[in-house]
Amino acid sequence: MVKEILSAINQVRHGEVTIIVQDSKVIQINKVEKRRFA
Repeated sequence: MVKEILSAINQVRHGEVTIIVQDSKVIQINKVEKRRFA
């Protein structure tokens, strides 16, 4: 479980990782990549 969360965080350079928990279990990991404009 922790490995999946860490790999999701490592895949997103700029953005959000949302973890949805139900009954103390992670049921969904959402990744949102945000573009950065210079």
